[in-house]
Amino acid sequence: DYRSTRGGEHVINLPENYQLKEIKTDHKVINLQPEQGQLAIPILPGKHNVQVIMRASLANTLFLTAPKINLNAPVSNITSVIDLTQQRWILWADGPVLGPAVLYWGELLAFMLLAMHVASVPFSPSTRVSWLALGFGLSLNNWGILMLVALWFASLTASTYRPKDISRLSFNFSQLILFGLSIITVLSLLAAIPTSLLSAPNMGITGNYSYGNHLQWFADKSDGALPEISVLSIPILFYKGLMLTWVIWLSFSSLNWMKWAWQKLGQQGYWREKGHTNNTVATSTTAAAEKENNKKNIREDNE
Repeated sequence: DYRSTRGGEHVINLPENYQLKEIKTDHKVINLQPEQGQLAIPILPGKHNVQVIMRASLANTLFLTAPKINLNAPVSNITSVIDLTQQRWILWADGPVLGPAVLYWGELLAFMLLAMHVASVPFSPSTRVSWLALGFGLSLNNWGILMLVALWFASLTASTYRPKDISRLSFNFSQLILFGLSIITVLSLLAAIPTSLLSAPNMGITGNYSYGNHLQWFADKSDGALPEISVLSIPILFYKGLMLTWVIWLSFSSLNWMKWAWQKLGQQGYWREKGHTNNTVATSTTAAAEKENNKKNIREDNE
């Protein structure tokens, strides 16, 4: 949009490697041709709208940059929008301050540091490499499942430290919770497989109404040159290949985790029937009774 007090002609510089497709003034198509990379646009008095549509084969470019356009006049309230197809995986975006931010990399770095410390605590069957692999796969779709797996491992390990003289009701109730948590975790991991293979990666893109593959920037003013914008993206096939490899790893790892979980669940017994007597308590009672009988026998011999 522009506002002018008098008519005339205004020349703008067009970017290289772009073809002029269409020009509209107040939503009406006009016939103009650029000369030596410059386009002369007729200016009318008052407030009007000019739309210049260009095209270039840049959709599959690794490092996509916005075309360099100079309007040769001060401009304000500049909105720049880039819409990439769903066949591209956006890794990074750069432009004016008020624009999209890719939050995923900061989250992944924080998780890697946390995983290095958590893996040093022997509460799970996973190594540091396994934690990093699990976190990488789930971080692109659902951080919640990752937290659920960590809670599952911690709960099973903590269950082995229950007092041996715990009551039967308390023991069975805790076992029900552990069995329920185990079922929920395993089902969540199974549900993550089709989600990882079929869905798009969630890179946490947000800011200035940006989301997914829709990127939008805003600049307050410029002396004529439009803002410099760049987007780093790769084909979505790379993501599909990574997720396929991750799913195969998860399938084998889940089998080992379930074997480990079953052993932890049965370390103090899977269930206590009514009338169950704790072995430790029974042994202690028998030893005390035998000791009392020995004392009585010694007294009788002395008499």
